[in-house]
Amino acid sequence: MKTKGVVLFTIVSFSCCQLFGQTDTLALSKKRIHYFNSFLAGGLFGKSQQGSGVTLSMSHGVRFNRLAVGAGIGFDSYLDWQTIPVFGSISFDFAKIKNSALYVQLNAGYSKAWDIKKEDFEPEYDQLSGRGMAQSMLGYRIELKQYAIYIAAGHKFQRIEYSYNPMPWSSVPGSNMFVEEDMNRFVVQLGFGFH
Repeated sequence: MKTKGVVLFTIVSFSCCQLFGQTDTLALSKKRIHYFNSFLAGGLFGKSQQGSGVTLSMSHGVRFNRLAVGAGIGFDSYLDWQTIPVFGSISFDFAKIKNSALYVQLNAGYSKAWDIKKEDFEPEYDQLSGRGMAQSMLGYRIELKQYAIYIAAGHKFQRIEYSYNPMPWSSVPGSNMFVEEDMNRFVVQLGFGFH
């Protein structure tokens, strides 16, 4: 009789542990915290004298319900410059439609810059550096099982600073010119990701 009581107590104890384990699993799944990544490619469009270019970006982060926070890296090609931005990202799904969402996104960070040398007689740039980068986007995300398709458009701002000698044949010290250049572009991107 005593053995049956111990066996019954053991079975009930293990059953309770199993039930608690299942309850914890359900509670965690309701939090809906998901890892995501995205790979986007597109174009940078400016006025005719500013030129257009190409933009690529990759970001990784976590999504909690409608809010997503992440970090990323990219590549931007402008008329005379190329940059590699490193940025933080935050986005919010303001409208959910079945397996898709409309979202707003803000990326901000810093870029490394270098010039695209086209001609031998162009000036040599010294102290070339990228500065701040900011990008605001309106997008549409379609989720298909563990994959997602992204379509986004918005504005991208990039600042670079450099100096150059307008008269390289001159030996006059301190003849370098310092320039701060801002690039504002309309950006359209298309891509995919995992979540």
